[in-house]
Amino acid sequence: MNIKVKIHDPEKARVYFGRGENEKAEECFIKAIELDPNLADAYYNLGILNETRGDRWAAITNFRKATEINPNNALALNNLAIEYIHLDMWQEAETCLKNAIEADTQYVDAINNLVKLYAKQNVLEEAIRRFEECINRNIQEVAIFNFLGACYLYAGEDTKAKEIWNKSLTLEPNQEEIMKLLAQGN
Repeated sequence: MNIKVKIHDPEKARVYFGRGENEKAEECFIKAIELDPNLADAYYNLGILNETRGDRWAAITNFRKATEINPNNALALNNLAIEYIHLDMWQEAETCLKNAIEADTQYVDAINNLVKLYAKQNVLEEAIRRFEECINRNIQEVAIFNFLGACYLYAGEDTKAKEIWNKSLTLEPNQEEIMKLLAQGN
């Protein structure tokens, strides 16, 4: 009986959330957590609800809990970073974004958010230099190429970004997001 309730409440909450019935969704997520405090997705979704209400600290608390339960939850890490950015907590945001990219090397939103963070801090050139150094040391990581391409794109160097992303595709050809970015410029 408990298993059905555990599965049912988060699903019901997602339906409510999809309909914009946020209070009912929140009640269901909280109930699901009461039944199983290790439901990272329920904490993540509570964080999203907090975000939509503008309650940054509650969102941070719930995104943190989601990442404590599942440290590889790239979505929660990215959203946690966004909340940190809104509060000018640059170092915390950078750490979360790097962890999100490590968890999912093709997570373009996290890569772009990290590039924007570096741009806000006026260290985009430094980021480009460091990632170029990695490539020059023959570190063939897809995430490094993707991040460097995003840096160049954000810096207004579209041609260089495409060149870097094409190199990334030679390392890992099935990167749909990178292929979409390359197609946008044509």
